[in-house]
Amino acid sequence: MKRYTDYILKSVAIIETFLAAFLIFAVASSSITLVRRLYYVITTHDFMQTYDLFQGFMAHALLLVIGLELALMLLKHTPSSIIEVLIYALARKLLIHATNAYELAVGVAALAGLFAIRKYLMVPMPVAKSNEATAEASVPAKEPGGL
Repeated sequence: MKRYTDYILKSVAIIETFLAAFLIFAVASSSITLVRRLYYVITTHDFMQTYDLFQGFMAHALLLVIGLELALMLLKHTPSSIIEVLIYALARKLLIHATNAYELAVGVAALAGLFAIRKYLMVPMPVAKSNEATAEASVPAKEPGGL
């Protein structure tokens, strides 16, 4: 039974890696459209049309960032990567689609909540340097001067 479970876990990891690669490829190919949108923003002289074009540019750019963060989330499997995706998605929603004060207030509160979760509830993973001695909690400490 363990052999089948290991096979399924490895299969899921491979599929997630392929999905992340497809997302990165889609973001890279869609970046061409982003450059085209930027060109239209720069060359248009009508102020009302420039605002709409710039809003479309921002929506597209933030969507590409969300796609990249989603690819990282598929590869890293950490709670912090999930929080990052949610922060970018919420920021995009606030910048592009929020139309009234209630949506902005709720969005800002949700964004503040996500930042609070990231700061106070996420435990950073310790990174041991190669020249420092590290020990696990289950290993008893040695007495000073003892062997």
